[in-house]
Amino acid sequence: MVKLRITLGIRTTSMLILILMFIISGCTRHYIAFGDSITKGFGDDEGEGYPPKLSKMLSSFCVSYKIHNKGELGEDSSGGRKRIDGILGDSDYRKVTRILIQFGTNDTRSDDTHPKPTPVAKFKENLQEIIDRVKAAGKSPLLAKIPVMYAECMPPQSCEPFDDLNTAEYNDRIREYNEAIDQLVWANRLEIEEGCLLIPPDFYAYFESTGRDSLGKSTEFSDNWHPNRVGYHKMAELWKHALRGEECGRFPNGYSCKSGNVCQSGNCVDGFCCASSSCADFGCNASCETGVCRPNCDPDQVCCEFGVPWAYCSNTPCR
Repeated sequence: MVKLRITLGIRTTSMLILILMFIISGCTRHYIAFGDSITKGFGDDEGEGYPPKLSKMLSSFCVSYKIHNKGELGEDSSGGRKRIDGILGDSDYRKVTRILIQFGTNDTRSDDTHPKPTPVAKFKENLQEIIDRVKAAGKSPLLAKIPVMYAECMPPQSCEPFDDLNTAEYNDRIREYNEAIDQLVWANRLEIEEGCLLIPPDFYAYFESTGRDSLGKSTEFSDNWHPNRVGYHKMAELWKHALRGEECGRFPNGYSCKSGNVCQSGNCVDGFCCASSSCADFGCNASCETGVCRPNCDPDQVCCEFGVPWAYCSNTPCR
């Protein structure tokens, strides 16, 4: 009898362990970190950059996170555009729900590997294509801003650090790329959750604000381009804040909405963020689809109020 109880106890314990393992495995959320050497973790003496640090920050007893690191040394946005399909088609990543995207540092380069910098329009086009393919695969694309650069080269090359980060040509390009990233977030409605627009982690602003060491680079950089262990930890923190929606971006006028609290203006009129709180005084069944109240003209561009043509529609006489 005692032996039977022990055997049943062992089997029950084993079964509970199996059930717990099944539950835990089902509660694991999979993301991909997709980018260049900064995503890869170059310069991090602890390992693979921010992805494993972010996994630990996001994980709790109930939900664990696995962030697969798909950074590639020396890659620019064109390279990412070519590589994304292979990652999305890999069965190992079928459970992935979000792709954390960061490119741009190598797009600024002008050397043997990259003959000339990537034009801003081309950079934006490359990221848009990556976004489209990620969405087509049923996953959510999220963008981060590019860190500031402290000099135009990195070891083993030798060059002087920039005296003024904000007047350096390389950083001028990075700011233009970062502006394009903001535009892509708005245009593609990259949301953390419904009504909460992604605020991209601003690695430029953060690393620009850190102090410089005796070599002229950031105290949180391992070289002129790449963070060190401390810098990657901060990158993970900034990603964590963005992913948890601790701050939400608001939609500009003309974006669809369900309530005014998701709009920059605070006004949601007829399903669109609007410059006005109401379009009732604008006549001709006016709507705010363009972000400002405009009358709805008929197909012939005619709209009359009290027998007088509405100026916005046309000067065509009323019929």
